[in-house]
Amino acid sequence: MMTGHICTTMLQKVSWGNKEMAEKVMIAALLADISLSQSDFEELAKNRNNPDKLNKNCYSHPVVIAQKLSAKSSLFAIETITIIRQHHERPSGKGFPGKLKAQQIAPLSAVYIVGAYFVEKMFGIEFNEADEDERKENLLSEIENIFYQGQFKKAAAALREAVS
Repeated sequence: MMTGHICTTMLQKVSWGNKEMAEKVMIAALLADISLSQSDFEELAKNRNNPDKLNKNCYSHPVVIAQKLSAKSSLFAIETITIIRQHHERPSGKGFPGKLKAQQIAPLSAVYIVGAYFVEKMFGIEFNEADEDERKENLLSEIENIFYQGQFKKAAAALREAVS
């Protein structure tokens, strides 16, 4: 839910953001990892920087969920399905499952990826309210260094504006 909230707030900061885009990203936030178990989430956290070590269920879940939703295409927008398919990609091409590079990732997916990264790092297990402001600023700088290309740069700028 937090990822959906952050992303919809980010969409208010980009010129093409609107209510329909916000709905699409919110649905994606609710469904993107629906097939994962607690142990799958732990495996994702452990192998975040080495997706080739993920088990088959973790590695393929974006495609599996996207295919299931595509079968119900009248219920789900193509943008929502694209976000789900791309939500673990990274602009460097080191994400998964498609190992897509920045220019291959849809702008709405870039917003989701940046927003989800922020939520994961900002509000993870080690979250401590006492250092929230410093942590947020450090994380925003980290995000700007990682997500500096094309639509990711715009998403990172929208995130900074949304949470500042």
